[in-house]
Formats: sequence, C-alpha cells, structure tokens
Amino acid sequence: MTTGPRGFRRLLAGACLGAAAGCATVKDSVMQSAVRLGAVGELGFSADSPAVADLGAAVRLAVATLGASADLWADAGVRRTSLPQGGGTVTPYVVGGGIRWNFRGGYPGYQFGALAGYERYGGAVRGWGWQLGLAASRSLGRGHRTGIEVARDRRHVASQRFTMARVSFSTLVRTWRPWLSGGDAPPFDLIRGATDANGLPLDPRWRRPRSDGDRACQFWYVQSSEQPSLVYRRECSDDPITLNQLTRHQVKSGGFSCSQRDAEPHVRGHVNWFEVTQRGRIRWKSFVAAGDHDLTLWLEADSLVTAGTIRSNRSSRRRVGDPARMIEIEFNGDETVARFDSLVAGAPWQPLIRIAQGQPGADEDSADLLLFERPAVVTGILGLDAIHHFQTEIHPVFALAADVSHIDATDDHVWLVLLRNFGDEGECGFGLLPWRSDSAADGRNVYFLELPWVLGADSVAVLESSTFGRLYGHPATLDIQTDSGRAVRLAVGLPAPAKDSLAGIYGTLRLRWLAAGVPVPPRPAASRDSLRLGARRRPDAHGGGGGLPAPTGGVAADSLGGVKWKTSRVRRGEVRPARFLARPLDIIR
Repeated sequence: MTTGPRGFRRLLAGACLGAAAGCATVKDSVMQSAVRLGAVGELGFSADSPAVADLGAAVRLAVATLGASADLWADAGVRRTSLPQGGGTVTPYVVGGGIRWNFRGGYPGYQFGALAGYERYGGAVRGWGWQLGLAASRSLGRGHRTGIEVARDRRHVASQRFTMARVSFSTLVRTWRPWLSGGDAPPFDLIRGATDANGLPLDPRWRRPRSDGDRACQFWYVQSSEQPSLVYRRECSDDPITLNQLTRHQVKSGGFSCSQRDAEPHVRGHVNWFEVTQRGRIRWKSFVAAGDHDLTLWLEADSLVTAGTIRSNRSSRRRVGDPARMIEIEFNGDETVARFDSLVAGAPWQPLIRIAQGQPGADEDSADLLLFERPAVVTGILGLDAIHHFQTEIHPVFALAADVSHIDATDDHVWLVLLRNFGDEGECGFGLLPWRSDSAADGRNVYFLELPWVLGADSVAVLESSTFGRLYGHPATLDIQTDSGRAVRLAVGLPAPAKDSLAGIYGTLRLRWLAAGVPVPPRPAASRDSLRLGARRRPDAHGGGGGLPAPTGGVAADSLGGVKWKTSRVRRGEVRPARFLARPLDIIR
C-alpha cells in the first residue's frame, strides 16, 4: 500500500474525483457551488510529544458540495507542532484540503460524515500530513455552519513521523451579500398583463430577466412541519412563493439530486409561483426513462429566462439553439402519454406514446422532428428548479396544445391536445399538485385552453376526424368554442381535483381555417424538419402523414368511453378577470 505524500495525494484526489464522477452519473445531477468562509481551531494530542496540546488555527473555504452528499474544502493557516523525542516546537504555515462524505442526518438536525484530508507544511519546517476521521455539523440557517471533527492525523515533519489525535472546531459563515444591480425593483416579480380564459396570467415576464435566482433570493427553508417553509430575501420578489420539496426522510432515490443530507438548509426542490399560460415555439429535449419518467420540452419565452436557465441550456446534450431564449416545461409520462390509447390519440401522438410506453423502436429523434420549433400553448405552474441551476420551468404542465400540422398531407391544421386537473413535480417534489378552477358547469370544474386565431382567416371548421380520449376513466365534457377573430377555445369539464378524481383529456384536434371560403394552409415545417421528413404524402387510414408511424394496438374509442365533443360560439373577446391567489403549497392528499 502506498503511504508516501505523493501516494496519499493520489488516493485523496481519486476519492474526490470518484465522488464527482458518481454525482455525474446520476441523471440531471449537478455539482452545486456552496462557497463559505470561516475559521477553524484545533487541538492535537500525541503520546510522543511532551506538550499537553498542540494548537492550530486556519481559514477554511468550503469550495463545493456534491449534491449534499459530500463537501470539498481548502484550509490555510498556522499550526503549532511539538516534535517527538525532544525535537522542540515549530510553527509552520499550513495549506491543505480534503473531502467529507455525509452519510447520515442533515438539516434541521445534525449531519454526520467521514472525512479525509491532506496538508502541506512550509515556512519554519517542511513536511506533510494526512488525516482520517469523523465529523458532525449543524446549521442555524443558510450560510452558517458549526461543526466538530475528530481525526487521526499522521504527520511527516522535519524528517520525523508521528501520529496525532486531532479535534477541530469550525464555524463557516458567508461573509458577503450578493450585489443586486438595477435599483430596488425585485428581479423576480412576475409582471402580468393579459389573462387567458381561465383568468391566469398570459405570457408573463420577470421584472429583470436573466437575473440569478440563487444569488438574488438566497433561498433556504425552515423545517417546522411535514412540509418545509420557504425563506428568501425580501429584495427577491413581492409575489407569494411556495416550496415543493421532499424532506430527508421522504427521499427514496438516495441519489445526489434530491439528497437532503446537507447540514445547511439548501433548497433542493421546486420554488413555485403560480399557474400561468405561456405561448411560444417548442422543441423536444428529453425523456428520463431511468428516473422520474418526465417528458421535458423547451418553450420559447425569453422574458422568463434566468441566468440559471442559460447555464442549464448550455450544458444540455441536445441542441437548444439560443440558450437565452428557451425555458423548460415538464410533465410526467406515466400520468399522461403512457396512458394514452394509440387509436384514440391518433398518429401525431405516436412518437411520444412509443417513448413513454417504452415500445420497440421508440426514438427521441422522431419526437424532435415532430415538435421542432412548433407553435404551442402551455398552462402549468411557473417556478425555479432549485435542484439544478435555478432555471425557469413550467412544471407540472396541466395543459398543452402543439401545432403539428407540418406532418399532415392536407390543408388541415392539426393540434396535439392534453389537459388534466393535476400533475407532479418529479422525484424531488412531494405529492400531486392540483389545478383548481373557479368555473363550474353541470357539477364539474371547467378549464379552458385557447388556440390563437390564424391571421387572415374569417372562419374555422372543426373537422369530424378530431378524436379525444379521457384519462383515468372519469367523465369529461368538451365544448370547442369559436371566439371569432380571437381564438378557438376548448372548454373542458372535469371533476374537482382530488385523490379519487384525477382526470383529463387528450387527443388530436383538426381544424380547417377559411378565408372567403378558401382554406388557409398551415404553417410550413422548419427547414430542418422538411429535410428529414421528406415529401408530404396523403394521410393514412388513421389520419396521419408526413412519415409518422400509424397507431398500433389499443381499442376502439367508443369502447374506451372516448370524449364526445360539441362546438359552440362565444361573444367576441370574452375572457375571465385575472385571479392571483396567495396560498400555501396545495397538495392533493
């Protein structure tokens, strides 16, 4: 076994790199910065030393955490060392570093871990040393940590080798405040203007886009009940913000991303504002088959981009285009697409169904071609993903409409449609989040999803080839309303969200827009899609086209209880007044 300084440095470096590599193997994990500055004092005892105790003092810089499971640190200070066998006392300066693996506990209790470190001595004498031991830490809040370390310290100083028992006491505090530019206006106030038919903010924006959420807000939490309470700087936002996060007792994956083993209350969940509706072009990003089974898309919304959004987009394996233009939207495949009946959903849904159901031949490139730069309307909870880069996301997605007309061979405008009354926020979120509506008809909540009016059209027809199915078997109603000159509005009646009444609809909506009786052709595919999909052809028997696979399997819509729909007209420009609710985290129980 190698015991020299070079050998031990290699072992310690290997441990640090191994921890970082282990973090990197976990899907979507991230090495988060946790820089802290503080003082370290120590006492050393040696049977070979005539001194009762050796003293040391240092400044410690906690460099980074690896998903709350490990800490990397660096020390610089002085150490009084009594040499054995009458060698006298020397006071060299010391620089060193190490790693601590946190194996148990965490905020708001004690955190326990094992440590390994390496030191170099200089000045009066030269030498090196290494230590192995145990550590315990506790925090009163973010940016503060006190701890004690008990270690076996093997030193090689002035050509002498001896062993010390070392007890260290440390206090790490953040000694600076992040600087906020641009005046006193809170950067994460959500500016609302127009509203959609649900009364939700339509295309909102941050007051100061591209701000850094973690630096501006300094998020942390207090664990005083089952669900943690979010704490943040008042300079961050005047909006009501909630936290959806697992406690350390609820974490099941044991992975780096959701881990709550940090001594400090670092947020590793979802910081949520409220439901919004956002319009823009979308792209396919990923499907997490080995994790929470979330389908993730990008949505064009440059006024909602944060500094963390740009960092996240730049680190993505799939090309995003301009990283300062797109935010993420996510919804769980097991709750949605994996439950779709292929025949009811129709051909346009097939790439996503195959991916979510794990069917042979599932190909994310097909999903990318289907959704590349396509117009979409999305309703869901807007927030920051504190697990990774504090990037903006809409998660969960409650309603989605995507124009995929480029895959059809006719002049029909084809839309993928999904709307439901609930959703979850992945493996690092707690429970199911409800979408509550204050509109009701025939004993059901009514939800709205609006598709924009096509420029130049004076009328629209809903084609009989449109098909819709329902999720979880609960009754649903669908009224496709025409608000002339403004929108085609889907009014969906669903039961109020509860544990025994999870519900939704999905399907393919086919529209024919007319201008003086002449069909208005759909928006052409992006150049990348036209090159890959090839020439357009006539639709197959299932209404598909453009090279997409036909639906396979499933049962007939009527035996499934497919959603019957009707059409109606509404008064032009009829929208609901805005509603913004300040409420605690709402969980379906």
